[in-house]
Amino acid sequence: MSPSYMPAMEDEDMYLRAMVNYTDGEGSGKSADGMTGATMKSSTLDTSLASLSLDGIPFTFNSGTLDYNLTVPHSRQRTKVMPTTTATSGVSVEITPGDSKSNRDGHQVELAVGESRITVTVSEDQGAGSTTHTLLVTREPAPQEDPPQENPAQEDPQSEDNVADKCRKDEADGLIAYCSVGRFAVVRVELDGRFTINWSELDSDHPDVTVYDIFLNEMLYKMYCDENGQVSDVDLANAYENCEFVDGQWNCVGRVSSNYNEDWDGNPTQMRQLASNEDRTEWSSSLNNPDRHMFDRDFVRWTGDATDANNEPADVSYQVKVFEMDFHYFNIYEGSQKIATETLVVDGANGFN
Repeated sequence: MSPSYMPAMEDEDMYLRAMVNYTDGEGSGKSADGMTGATMKSSTLDTSLASLSLDGIPFTFNSGTLDYNLTVPHSRQRTKVMPTTTATSGVSVEITPGDSKSNRDGHQVELAVGESRITVTVSEDQGAGSTTHTLLVTREPAPQEDPPQENPAQEDPQSEDNVADKCRKDEADGLIAYCSVGRFAVVRVELDGRFTINWSELDSDHPDVTVYDIFLNEMLYKMYCDENGQVSDVDLANAYENCEFVDGQWNCVGRVSSNYNEDWDGNPTQMRQLASNEDRTEWSSSLNNPDRHMFDRDFVRWTGDATDANNEPADVSYQVKVFEMDFHYFNIYEGSQKIATETLVVDGANGFN
């Protein structure tokens, strides 16, 4: 019998029981035992990084690889780092250099022309262990502009170079519902919900890009308002579709949230691939139900002792504002190598009602 025992990995989530045989002043053959009050937890947490997305470009880490190189286009003055750890608790993530935003929202990292070093350190909360990953990111210098010509040629007003200008002008004139000019593409939404995504300018700036994959994730976004205006996420934390006291305790279902992966009939949706290996610079589709739709709904708010039958939920009414969001994902390839992923959203709130 050993006077001590060091828990092992296989003891995790198990209770430990100690038994002692002893002799005291009243005689021999006596024994005592005791059991831990809680199950054993592993003393080591996995501080490796499951994944990291650098401005939409995903990386996968493993314990043997801590350095990664990436070249970003010259147009990106800074980039956003989004880490995800493998552990669900007890782990913190620190990014250097980083701004004041929380890790949950990522960090905006300034990129000088040339090479920048970004470190991502994942630490166990008691300081028992940490892992540091290093990204060497190179931003290319902006190309030199050609000097202006003495007699510049008259541009074709319908050329692809003027897609952004025409989109902005048509929005200002009320001819379209919405125009968005981003670093990846120009999004143009017509008054009836038809839309066009045009990334011809980016494509022309990157002659080595050959093909694109296009994916779509359809969602509904809901805002909840009372007589004082929009209700915060904190106020929605305990709001449900309904609650029922069954088998001695309260059961609440249908937690109220903002993003729903469902269509207008309530059917679940999931990401689907629209195109694969397409050599194109434009995608056109339409919103199923454009506009911001409003209606009144009754919900229940409940918190407290689930076993108290008298702890009944309180009725609460909200005005619900719903609009459609189409999230598009573009995988960009040079030959067979994927070099970037871009995302953008087309929604039925901007410009409608």
